[in-house]
Amino acid sequence: VLGIRPENMSVASGASAGSTLQTVVDVVEPLGDEMIVYVSAGDQPLIAKVDSHQKIDVEAQITISLNLDMAHIFDTDTQMNLTLG
Repeated sequence: VLGIRPENMSVASGASAGSTLQTVVDVVEPLGDEMIVYVSAGDQPLIAKVDSHQKIDVEAQITISLNLDMAHIFDTDTQMNLTLG
């Protein structure tokens, strides 16, 4: 299982390459200088914490960029974090 915190995801701008997901926005929760964006990638729900100066509409299709340097891999049986070595 891949685990990544909401602050390690961002809205990709332009033609981003690399670790991205095509998503649909379900909910936008403004919180002052940041907002929580609930999206779906297929049937997988995700939560991203992004800068509030971006315009993001519910039901919009957006590309989410993942900072995989901050991701963790978990064993599905033991739930142990495999990236801690």
